[in-house]
Amino acid sequence: MNQGKRGARSLYCKWRNTSLVVGAALIGMAVWIVAPSVTAYVDSERSLVSVQEYEALLIASRALSAERGPSNVLMSVEVGADPSAVTRLAEARRATDAALSVVDRTRNLPLAPGIVRSLREALGLARARIDGIAQTPYAERTLAMLTEAIAAMFGIADEIQPTVELAAETLEKRNPALAGSVFTALIVTNLREQAGRLASYVVPSVSRALPLSPTAAGRVDRTQGRIDQLMQTLGVRLDVSDASLRALMGEVRRLFIGRGVRLIEKLTLEGRTGGHYSVAPAGLTGLYVPTLVPLEDLRKAAIHQMVTDIVRSRDIAFIRLIGMAAATVLLLTLLVAVMRRMFLSVLRPLLTAHEMIVGLAEEKPVGRPGFEADTRELNDLFDAIARLEGQLAERRELTERLRVRAETDPLTGLLNRARFLGLGDTRFAAAMGDAARADTTEADTLETRSRISVLYIDLDGFKTVNDTLGHFAGDQLLRDIAVRLSNAVGPESLLARLGGDEFAICTGAPNAAGLEAFARHILLQFNRPIDINGIPIRVGASIGLALMTDGEGKEAGASSFSQLCCNADIALYDAKRGGRNTYRIFGSAVERPMPERRALAG
Repeated sequence: MNQGKRGARSLYCKWRNTSLVVGAALIGMAVWIVAPSVTAYVDSERSLVSVQEYEALLIASRALSAERGPSNVLMSVEVGADPSAVTRLAEARRATDAALSVVDRTRNLPLAPGIVRSLREALGLARARIDGIAQTPYAERTLAMLTEAIAAMFGIADEIQPTVELAAETLEKRNPALAGSVFTALIVTNLREQAGRLASYVVPSVSRALPLSPTAAGRVDRTQGRIDQLMQTLGVRLDVSDASLRALMGEVRRLFIGRGVRLIEKLTLEGRTGGHYSVAPAGLTGLYVPTLVPLEDLRKAAIHQMVTDIVRSRDIAFIRLIGMAAATVLLLTLLVAVMRRMFLSVLRPLLTAHEMIVGLAEEKPVGRPGFEADTRELNDLFDAIARLEGQLAERRELTERLRVRAETDPLTGLLNRARFLGLGDTRFAAAMGDAARADTTEADTLETRSRISVLYIDLDGFKTVNDTLGHFAGDQLLRDIAVRLSNAVGPESLLARLGGDEFAICTGAPNAAGLEAFARHILLQFNRPIDINGIPIRVGASIGLALMTDGEGKEAGASSFSQLCCNADIALYDAKRGGRNTYRIFGSAVERPMPERRALAG
């Protein structure tokens, strides 16, 4: 009897222990099932706060831009002549200060350290300068005074822009579904800033009734070009399926482009032809500012769309959470009665299958278990996972082949334009970081810092080869040139074919002398003829050079890799204009409008 009790007690203990273990596993499984719904709900709440903080940043950026309007008017009229302008400026400044206070309470989105304090300090100095000009008799004000005050306000807007862009990128990464609305709001805010700058460039000349200087006219032209680019980007980003957004976009085109931009174009033309303007500064503000209203409406609509999407996602996550929690409790209640059998015949195989699937997702295959499941369906599941593993392996191989094809020029095997720009951006950022961290002692000279440079190479005489020997000969010539350039630049440099007969190199260069020596080395590769079907072919090359440097002035270098490439492109066309089969380094090259540069390319 005692032995039977001991046996029963032993079985009971085994059953109890097994039940506790399996129960704990089931509870863990329940948590694992419910956790995604909890996470989705929490993420929705956090995204909602992030969108509100992102909107606060956009409002602060817009407020800084909007403050320039009444500031320009107050600096353009006689002291005390327009009391309403003083009132409008005070209201604009209060709005800016309130917006910066909201930004200062941001917690979810990243802000540059001390950005709000820095903005307030710069804003205080700019406002003091504006107030000083406003208190100066009109006859004693100069065009330079107005231009410098406006430039100070531009600098403040430029200072907050990287923080706004970083917030947009962060919000998009956290919730990719919001990407369209996030960047629509960002683009519209940038449009508002460029629109404000467009008017500010002509206000000093209008207020003084002076002809528009070539510098101001050039800034107007560049800003109009930037507005055109932003409008094109906005057209691509905008959710055309949303009727309200389409209607607001139509208002932007009708009012801002059709009236506002055309007004500035008219004043610019009047300034270029003598300085007799048809609109006074106060009248310019009254006509121009209302055309910017659709931009603000479009920004608000994009933010509203984001909030609506997040609230809908949060509500769905909450309903799913309740449903999953109820279903989990019911499942646990039903499974307690068959816990031991479930663990042995179902749960263990499923957990193993789960481990195998996770291993596949993490590209760490686990392999099929050594035991056989009790049911045919579970065995079929393991067979399906094994087949899936084979298919995923094939897909990874195919993806790698497609990636290489997408990043490589099919004719020469060199990098293509997109890959060259991507890798170049990475190198440029690294070089900028090295320069920022460099020790600024006397021993730290410009030559010892990390530098990169870009060479744009265009073949001279390639069209003649194509026309006389045919495209097959031209293709062979390009492949041979690619081989020579590859041997000349070395593995540490980036070499790409940008298209046609144009190549590009990104390499390290401590100074202009070293870069020019490298260019001469490249030109030597074209001294030897290339044999095409027994015919010796000679082609030359024109090379544009651009060096990343520090310092002041136009020759200082570039603020981005794309600008560095643009500098090299400008130098290239200067080299072609200078006789071809030579090189030019950016700095002495004259920047020309794009149509003229294209004409030089022919």
